[in-house]
Amino acid sequence: MSNAITKVEARQTNPVSLLEMAIQQGADIDKIEKFMDLEARWNSEQARKSYNQALNGFQSELGPIIKTRQAHNSKYADIDDIAQAIRPFLSKHGLSYTFNQEQEGSNLKVTCTIRHSDGHSESNTLSAIYDTSGGKNAIQAVASSLTYLRRYTLTGALGITTGNEDTDGGKPSFQVEDLIKYLDIVREEFPSIAALKEALALNDYSTAKEALLEINTENRTTLWRAPTKGSVFSTEERAQMKSNEWSRA
Repeated sequence: MSNAITKVEARQTNPVSLLEMAIQQGADIDKIEKFMDLEARWNSEQARKSYNQALNGFQSELGPIIKTRQAHNSKYADIDDIAQAIRPFLSKHGLSYTFNQEQEGSNLKVTCTIRHSDGHSESNTLSAIYDTSGGKNAIQAVASSLTYLRRYTLTGALGITTGNEDTDGGKPSFQVEDLIKYLDIVREEFPSIAALKEALALNDYSTAKEALLEINTENRTTLWRAPTKGSVFSTEERAQMKSNEWSRA
């Protein structure tokens, strides 16, 4: 079958084309509404696929993020460093991000939403108590936690790491609820996690990336940011997912 014929047949089964045909043939309202629902779902799925392709392209092209900040004898990348490093790659792949924050008693919740130009978006949310360490006043405590949460919701939503992530002196303590959530996600995502680990063991980075993308963005973030020193990913596996081979896959 020629490519031209294939394209024509694909167009004829496209929900948009089916809706147009239904309208032209005078279909009743119920049938038209069903085709409209089908078209909406189809468009949503196409937008989701475009988003995943864009995110994969972004991750493949993003180089190392330079760590310029110093704390506790270690360097780290703050939110400004990260924003500057990712800006051109986000723009190239039609991606953008926004933050939303909420205060809940002594807790601060931040949501980072990544949007693609085709319409699909995914959000990543983290919360923490105010960071009162080091004698910070109330405003400084909120600002410290806000900066921390913005940094990690952004890097988590985009699936990127900067190294030395937990040595910036501003990490709020995890709570028991975080560990419970982590274990629940491990159980929920176990088939994809197992496929990912098996592919990494074989150095099959392409298959490993596909398995990782089967896990939704928020769950990927939680799995990577283990609430304790124990993690579903070993040190070697984490190194593999930060390697040049992973980026090129």
